[in-house]
Amino acid sequence: PDIDSAAKMNWKRAEKIRTAADVIVAVLTQEKYNDAAVRRFYREAAAAKKPVIVLFNMLDLDEDVQHIPRWIEQFITETKVQPLCILAVPHSRTQAENLTLPFHEVLIQDDKQTATLIGQVNFNTFLSELKFNDIKTQTLLGALDVLNDQSAGISAYLARIETAAKQFAEAQETLKHNGETTVEWAFLPSSILAEEIRLWWSESRPDWSKTLNSFYRKSGQILLFPIKKVGGYISTEYLGRKPVSPVSFTDFEKIEREAAVELCENMFQKLERLAASYNPVLKRELSKLLTGEHRVAILETAHKVLSSLEPVNDDFRVLLRKRLDDWKSENPQTDVWLRRIDNVMSAAHPLLTGVLVLGGSAVVGLPVFGSMIAGGVITTYGGETLLAAGSEGIAGGIAKLFRKIQKDFVTQRCQRFCAEFNKEIWDDVNNRLKNGTEIVNSEAFQNCKKNISALRK
Repeated sequence: PDIDSAAKMNWKRAEKIRTAADVIVAVLTQEKYNDAAVRRFYREAAAAKKPVIVLFNMLDLDEDVQHIPRWIEQFITETKVQPLCILAVPHSRTQAENLTLPFHEVLIQDDKQTATLIGQVNFNTFLSELKFNDIKTQTLLGALDVLNDQSAGISAYLARIETAAKQFAEAQETLKHNGETTVEWAFLPSSILAEEIRLWWSESRPDWSKTLNSFYRKSGQILLFPIKKVGGYISTEYLGRKPVSPVSFTDFEKIEREAAVELCENMFQKLERLAASYNPVLKRELSKLLTGEHRVAILETAHKVLSSLEPVNDDFRVLLRKRLDDWKSENPQTDVWLRRIDNVMSAAHPLLTGVLVLGGSAVVGLPVFGSMIAGGVITTYGGETLLAAGSEGIAGGIAKLFRKIQKDFVTQRCQRFCAEFNKEIWDDVNNRLKNGTEIVNSEAFQNCKKNISALRK
């Protein structure tokens, strides 16, 4: 019904009816028999070898019958339909309303120029007398022909799936190799790193040293506070130097947040370039991510992931201790020397806590490995410099060690962030791309390819 409608939904309904029907009655008029929509509909019916009865409706039987050969010839030429028969129905509103319209069978003469009405047909009887077993077989064989058609059948359909799967695979590969970006990440705050190294150092101290250091570590913060203030004032006012100021955890969090924003901005720029790709799958996926709403959500996700990461996890502690243990194995004499100093200083701690070298350059009196910061600087618990990174010998070696440790931290921290961030942002996209890529390996797809040859037989 309504196959020439402007509403394409009606085309879909008509297609479903055509597919399900055993016999199709083509109800045509002298105005509509050659419309493009009509030709398309019956061309597909002919391709499926559907039996078709052509019925010309609303005719003036005295005047219009002579035109039927021309109409039917045009219809057959355009659609390739071979009608089971041709019927003609007169234009009579009264008979139509009373359901008494007569059906006349039309005979086309051998010259294909002349048409003759050869009598009325009881349409119900005519249909019931058709050889339906033969018609059903013909319809089934026609459906198989459609399925086997190289340009529009199963082979073409599977080829389109394979093409789409390649596009999914290309999109996945493009994202894999073009998603990298570079940002500057924050070093671990000195206070946290110092505490981790102090714990490692303390594990090998004698019990008496552990007890003394625990006590003086707590009291030293209070005793050194006024000295630090005075030293800082003198250093700034009279020596023209600013005392060392370790990075706080608040600063660390701020730097990380800024790095995360920069990472997202770099990612958006890369994705904008990739979104211009010829690959329709990649373009569709990236266009979704680049909308304003999704950009805000991605930035919020980055901050959420950062907030969920503790500064130091067990994996980094294992890595840190390995670095320190390796250093200890590679520098046995230095380790022995430092431990001797550590033991002496632990015993002499009460006598040395107030000795201060001004200018932000040195403090003595606390255990050498009491606290350390990134960049190769050994500090006391209060944070003042004991040995600078540029120093030769022990200080230089320790500075190199600290740089390795900070590099380890940044590498692992970035990996942890990226793992969680990518999971939040890319898991759904990657799953869709993966499913699209692997569909050609599915059992259903492989079975279709395998059974095509059987259908052709």
